[in-house]
Amino acid sequence: MNRFQAQRIMDAFVLCVCPAVQTFLVCGSIRRQAPTVNDGELVVIPKFGPPANRLFDNGEQVSLIEARVERLVAEGYCRFDTKTPRNGSRYKRLVKDGLAIDLFIVLPPAEFGVITALRTGPAHFSRQLVTPREAGGFLPLDCRIHDGQLLRRGQLVPTPSERELFEALGMPWIDPENRGTYAPFSKGARPAAARPAFGRGVFH
Repeated sequence: MNRFQAQRIMDAFVLCVCPAVQTFLVCGSIRRQAPTVNDGELVVIPKFGPPANRLFDNGEQVSLIEARVERLVAEGYCRFDTKTPRNGSRYKRLVKDGLAIDLFIVLPPAEFGVITALRTGPAHFSRQLVTPREAGGFLPLDCRIHDGQLLRRGQLVPTPSERELFEALGMPWIDPENRGTYAPFSKGARPAAARPAFGRGVFH
């Protein structure tokens, strides 16, 4: 599918899930502005609220994306992928108008910056993000990525955005469309100013 067609489908899907979402970023090949798209990828931080159909409020808070997706499927707006079935709390795979959509839901301990960087890709760039420098990757020797979070000497390094992740790794900012050709950074390189994220938003 060409990128522009895939982008239109993703834009419509985002509008439908937005009532249950705090923050989102369209990732994958759409964000990298590839000419053709196999799958759409959407990373979200969900909103939380009391469970539906609960007679009494006991203070429990649940991810609202679950009920929202179930409603969209029940209404026939989209469907779960039967070829690659995924319907977990952190990853769902849906199909809308011929486009498979990977929906990644950021829940603790995962961080939005780490997950969006990994899901933007391409695959070899994502592998380098979780590989130590001594093995040809981007991770400093005292860092590792575990459960979607960046740890330095076992302590969490907050990465609410890719910008914070790249800075923590000592990397310059790399525009998504250039990540397929990115070479290891030169010694002493400074992070450049980040460009606005493509297909990103915050809902209130």
